[in-house]
Amino acid sequence: MASMALFFLMLCIPTLASASYNDERGPPPHPFWRRSNVPPQGYFDPKDNGGSLLTQVPGTFPAGLGEPLNVIMSANSDSDVLKDQETDGGLRNYFLSLGYSSECLGQHLGDDQGANLGDGNGYLNETAVIRWDYGDAQLGSCKETIEGGAHFRYWVQDGSKADR
Repeated sequence: MASMALFFLMLCIPTLASASYNDERGPPPHPFWRRSNVPPQGYFDPKDNGGSLLTQVPGTFPAGLGEPLNVIMSANSDSDVLKDQETDGGLRNYFLSLGYSSECLGQHLGDDQGANLGDGNGYLNETAVIRWDYGDAQLGSCKETIEGGAHFRYWVQDGSKADR
């Protein structure tokens, strides 16, 4: 069941990257439009500034093994979705609609992974881990934390070299 949900997530999230704002006056102001030099694709390619599309996983052998950054949500996405919140159409609200929620009771278990997004911040730990909630948005991620299952990490590209 969790693998099916993950498959569904991978099918749905890329549609956000193609979302656009079609008002002639331009997009409404929000934190993701702080700078005017955002490339047309809505993000800076991490590889252009020494970053990587692979994470660093602590304690792996040989050292340097990582997981791929599979999905990039661009600054061209709907401004409501780009807010890191669970209300009013925010990013975490979107994750909830797919059956994923924040960490169990706000507690993080497991090793942090680092990613260098090529934004001038170097390797930083994930912003958060979002876990399958087994149909219970309040406590379901506790079951995923203990038993394992579908989860994903995300980062925000906001350094001095690539500030969205």
